[in-house]
Amino acid sequence: MIFHYTDDDNFVRILKNGELYLTRSTSSNDLMDTVYISKLLMDNAEDIFGDIISNKIIQKDKFNEKIFSRLVVDIFRKFMNDIISNNSNEERTNKCFVICFTDKPDSRFLWEAYAKDMGVSIGVEKEDLEKYIHDKHAYISKNLIDMKFSKVIYDEKEQLNKLRKLSKKIFNKHYKDIEELSSASKIVTFDWISEFDGEITKVNSQTKQITIRQWVVDFMEEYNIELLKLAPFIKHPYWKEEREYRLCVYRPLRSEVLNDLCYYKRKDTGKKVHYMSVPFEKSLIKK
Repeated sequence: MIFHYTDDDNFVRILKNGELYLTRSTSSNDLMDTVYISKLLMDNAEDIFGDIISNKIIQKDKFNEKIFSRLVVDIFRKFMNDIISNNSNEERTNKCFVICFTDKPDSRFLWEAYAKDMGVSIGVEKEDLEKYIHDKHAYISKNLIDMKFSKVIYDEKEQLNKLRKLSKKIFNKHYKDIEELSSASKIVTFDWISEFDGEITKVNSQTKQITIRQWVVDFMEEYNIELLKLAPFIKHPYWKEEREYRLCVYRPLRSEVLNDLCYYKRKDTGKKVHYMSVPFEKSLIKK
């Protein structure tokens, strides 16, 4: 059984409206929520891509693992900055909305953090919730990029294994043989290229342009989205005592076809917190 901690007012809303309320993952009490994966990638990109690239690119494209991995990191960092910025011009970019569960039925820390020491802990069978989400997937995910229910990963070794598998999968999907690559070059201008130093600066110091293969552009478009899907389930080990499970839904802040998001203001910071609702059957509550 897993449990969702909430205050009394929200519990009444859940029962009355038959809905669960998901908030943007980047508005949680964990300041690194969703963006922690960026640090993980930055710290380990050379290792992750070194094994994948091997000698495929180095010899003919004159890239080494360090240059390629730092290019990937910088593109992803800019992408994540757009995702998490509250004032982003990319409001139609898909954002992560989450609701959190745990396998701890009675935790002093969780009561204080999420139920204000006087709320409720809603118990549901994990298998029942997963089946319900699966059955409702077509309804909930209409016009959304994706939705997922999974356990949060806190162990760094396991996190890196996930990143390696994902990176290899997307890289191999977009990799083309050398003959095709030689005729598929593209000039891409990066306004943020000046942030590079070392070897990459030498490549781009005059024009701030870098010639990369079209496959790199295609690779990064899909890689960014797949990293975004994984990001809410990768958290700093500091939070491991929460033993968290998450339902994560991805949607834009603004959409012509979806209902507008609601929001409330946090009492402690006055910050706007957007949220969305998904259907929930009261019969799922077992405790």
